[in-house]
Amino acid sequence: MKQLWAAIALLVLAACASRVPPTGGDVDKNPPEVLSSNPPQNTTNFTGDRIVLEFNEYVELKDGGTGIIVSPPMATPPEVTLKGKSVTLKFKQKPDENTTYNVTFGKSVTDLTEGNQLVEYPFVFSTGEVLDSFQITGYLVDAYTNQAVKDGLVLLYTSTEDSLPYTTLPRYFARSNASGIYTVRNIKPGTYRILALQDGNSDYKYTLPDEKIAFGNDLIELSQSNTPIPEFRMFTARPKTQKLLKKKFDPPGKVSLKYAIPPDNWDVKPYQSDIQGSILYNFKPGMDSMEVWIPGKPLDTLKLISTVSLGDSLRYDTLIFNAKRLSESRGGKGMQRKSAPDTSLKISVESFAGKLRSSDSILVKFSAPVLENGGSNMQFQFPKDTTDVPPGRWSANRMTYALAIPAKQNEFSLLIPKGNFQDLFGRKNDTTLAKISLFTEEELGNLDFSFKNDSLDGSFILEMIDKAGKVVETRKVNRSEKIKFKNMSPGSYSFRLIDDLNKDGRWTSGDLALRRQPEKMYYLAQPIN
Repeated sequence: MKQLWAAIALLVLAACASRVPPTGGDVDKNPPEVLSSNPPQNTTNFTGDRIVLEFNEYVELKDGGTGIIVSPPMATPPEVTLKGKSVTLKFKQKPDENTTYNVTFGKSVTDLTEGNQLVEYPFVFSTGEVLDSFQITGYLVDAYTNQAVKDGLVLLYTSTEDSLPYTTLPRYFARSNASGIYTVRNIKPGTYRILALQDGNSDYKYTLPDEKIAFGNDLIELSQSNTPIPEFRMFTARPKTQKLLKKKFDPPGKVSLKYAIPPDNWDVKPYQSDIQGSILYNFKPGMDSMEVWIPGKPLDTLKLISTVSLGDSLRYDTLIFNAKRLSESRGGKGMQRKSAPDTSLKISVESFAGKLRSSDSILVKFSAPVLENGGSNMQFQFPKDTTDVPPGRWSANRMTYALAIPAKQNEFSLLIPKGNFQDLFGRKNDTTLAKISLFTEEELGNLDFSFKNDSLDGSFILEMIDKAGKVVETRKVNRSEKIKFKNMSPGSYSFRLIDDLNKDGRWTSGDLALRRQPEKMYYLAQPIN
């Protein structure tokens, strides 16, 4: 009997230790409500060490309380605890004197039953005799896409030093919502420098090279007069130093490299002498990623020297790959499996929605650089006859072969016989038959585009982009003019305009140290069909 009562007692204790949401009834769609707080909302002369909020129902912390934001920030964040229907913030350091604090709970607090979120509840208190009431509202956008930036930090500093975002916590801050709108509340009157940051490591500082940032050119004066609403264009700054970010080997002999900054020149050479033939690659200034093809029989260990130049500086990287191991095993950590070797050269014929324009070229693309040209064995097949394919043009990396469209009929086939092409690894293609159709004149469209430039020294780049995001037409425009796009394939196209301030032919990002804003991008409001 004693053992039975002990078992029942344990079951009762276990039931009391875990909260179980009730079942049955209508679905609860209402967020938790704050019934009371200690101290009360908008308290002045606060001297305590904690804030306690009482809710109308049981709640939980969705993210452990990390979404709860205190502005101005504290060097040591408050400790957040949960008990029943209450949430407590205990300050680990004494709040500053004569300061108004704004505690935003974001979406951290949810009800226990349905996970309904407490919607952006702000709690305000002051350690002084008054509550500061100034606020700044604005908008965050991505400088390249013009899209709203969510969860961007907007930071206000009382000092004007250039090193602020690298070393100093902001005096005030707020986050942008899904629409990119932010509001910094309860600010003391004064002069501020304002920045915006996508904080990758949650330290409220600009410490990571890939963190997006935006800054205002002018200081903000908060006084009795109206304050202009800042709009920030966020950008990722160009890295200050060159660095090899990525190196990858794909059997049997492809090496992929990516550098932090597009180099002016680039070269790769073998570290050992047992590589058969010439290393192939294709580099153009402005590229930060390159592919290298190692010909001949695969080696057990592959060693290369990559050299990039940027201005007057040179960088050398020694690349070592265990090519044999990478060829035999693939997959995630802890997975080892034999990979089926690629025994044939893969071929594809590029077209738009299965059709080409009469002014296009037939682009035959290969999975690896081709060393031998067997183009003379290819054929164009028409309904009633067949003709040999004239020689085409090779791309610099020998992975694309451009053929002229025959002037016969609107529908035909391109036959590529088996073994017609051989790549640098000795692999040959299987038989390929590509059916090709041409657009009729009625299926194509012309587009007249009017460009008006009121600037005397403006330099702009107009880009036409297809539905897949590929730039299909680029025009440089400097003055007011009409631009004609002829014989465009059917589809949906968008347009963007780059204000090319430095006239380098491409979009240039910003630089906080140089106080240089990113070049502006203008997008046509709606795609054109």
